[in-house]
Amino acid sequence: MDVLRIKQDLIDSLVNDDLDRICKYCGESFLYVNRLVTHLQLVHGVERPFQCPRCDKSYPQRFMLNHHVRKNHGPLVVCAHCGFTAIELAQLERHIRRMHENEAPISAATPVVKDYYNVSLHGFFIQ
Repeated sequence: MDVLRIKQDLIDSLVNDDLDRICKYCGESFLYVNRLVTHLQLVHGVERPFQCPRCDKSYPQRFMLNHHVRKNHGPLVVCAHCGFTAIELAQLERHIRRMHENEAPISAATPVVKDYYNVSLHGFFIQ
């Protein structure tokens, strides 16, 4: 997709107040111009300033790059009960609540490896 064309379309839509807030690339409509701008950046990749240091992927938002790095390059958080792997602590905590809520907690003597997250982990470790 031509980035210059996307930028020009965006400029045109900002100048013309009568223009519906509809994405010209996928047809999604928006109530506010700023939502259209965000959509164009995130979905259609107008700009991708956040480059992965380990591969050739780039992203329009830092949180997207962080998610990519954790998922593809970073350590995974592993459930000590069953070995389930997750890319974020919240995802693992949700798994433990749903799948292991009736099980006894993991012993405090279970080794906990802290690598990626700078927090104390109980009941799971980072691979």
